[in-house]
Amino acid sequence: MELASYGISMYPLIREGDISTFEVVDSNSLKVGQVYLFINEDGALVGHRLHSIQQSQQSQHSQPVVCNYLFKGDTCDELDSPVSRDSIIGHLIGVRRGTRWLPSDGIRARWIGWMVQRAPGWSKLMRRLARYRQVTLLALRRQALSSPKRRNVR
Repeated sequence: MELASYGISMYPLIREGDISTFEVVDSNSLKVGQVYLFINEDGALVGHRLHSIQQSQQSQHSQPVVCNYLFKGDTCDELDSPVSRDSIIGHLIGVRRGTRWLPSDGIRARWIGWMVQRAPGWSKLMRRLARYRQVTLLALRRQALSSPKRRNVR
């Protein structure tokens, strides 16, 4: 499944305009640190990194264990609302950025995942960088649209 990406929550792994490719996943094989596509409580499709898995029992009479999955965007401060197993659709296999293919198991994606999980200030730094990039690109577009076209006259 290919989806156009928007927003900055997974910057720099996934940028606005990238085409993210997801593959159906067996919900028993989910791994913390991987990026998954799920349906959030508002019914929106979201691609975020699995942060942790919460397990709890329904009752004391040996009922099955219930799992809630906690996701977080790479540039987000807070966790998403808990997600049930049935809401998880697939896992990221790669991102197409222009003509380049960036596999989710490539060195760049693995390094970003490692940094997100182990470097406390990473999310904040990447969020600032993404916002700066958005503002800069917007300013350049406005400047290009507002400036009169110049002719090369000699």
